[in-house]
Amino acid sequence: MAKKAVDVVLLPSDDIIHLVGKLNMEAWRRGQATIEINPAYRLPHISLLMGVLDDEHTSLVQEKMKEIADKTPAMHLAINKIENKSFTIEKIPEIQKLHEEVVNEINPILGHEASKEMYAEPQGYTLYQGFEYWVNNFDTHHSFERFWPHISTHANTLPDIQLPIACKVTRFALCHLGDHNTCRTILYETTLATS
Repeated sequence: MAKKAVDVVLLPSDDIIHLVGKLNMEAWRRGQATIEINPAYRLPHISLLMGVLDDEHTSLVQEKMKEIADKTPAMHLAINKIENKSFTIEKIPEIQKLHEEVVNEINPILGHEASKEMYAEPQGYTLYQGFEYWVNNFDTHHSFERFWPHISTHANTLPDIQLPIACKVTRFALCHLGDHNTCRTILYETTLATS
């Protein structure tokens, strides 16, 4: 049975996707980005849980996600800091609650033993060293009180930006991961409840 390295994510509003793509592209052209972020095939996102998904369990994860989405209102978030090549999202109770529910409901379905063939990259593609760390350790090292909601820009340097930046989130998705744990393809997407 096939397995995929996956991420349960919130996808930010189009203006934030565009901003992250623009900042990354500027850095990429200067040789100051670890990977090119193109919203067409590497989506900026907020990770809620990473893991390894057996294909046979995909429909179960989709069902759990739909149940969670139907009772979770759309969120008005704010980018309040820039650190570690990322836009840090203010950890308001609503996003913390969603993260914990995702971990409690979906993590028992996932594994945490990623290997390169589980990533959505062409055969022969060389993944960055340490690619499996986040997938293999998200539940134990980056969940609950250690949860850090953020959007990775993968840009080594970022210009001064006026903060905070408002970010409405309605899209809740399951993504197949690519290099640098980017969201390469959307396997399933639903919408948070209308607030």
